[in-house]
Amino acid sequence: MSEHAKLEWNAPGTRLPPPVYDPRVVARAICFACEHPRRDLVVGGGGAAIALAGNLFPRLTDLAMERIGRPSQTTAEAGRAAMRDNLHAPAQDGDTHSSLSGVPNRRNSLLL
Repeated sequence: MSEHAKLEWNAPGTRLPPPVYDPRVVARAICFACEHPRRDLVVGGGGAAIALAGNLFPRLTDLAMERIGRPSQTTAEAGRAAMRDNLHAPAQDGDTHSSLSGVPNRRNSLLL
């Protein structure tokens, strides 16, 4: 969850660009990777599209990511203070879902 990340940008809060996957989907991907070692494992369609674009058009993909990266990952909504910055110590809230509004969690991934 992005709220548990250390934010070095000059923005009140962070967000994940869509699509956002439910933490259980990510946990299943981690378990799958442990049982089926692979060099790369792509969980969602967005990641697959970016990986494909990066392979076909590396510099164009870099330029697009540079342009949309920060705006798609920052928000004016700070969220709960207890969920901020767990770089040096674990967060104490125990939450697995975001406190920010408008975060849809996809419950499955066709690629997984």
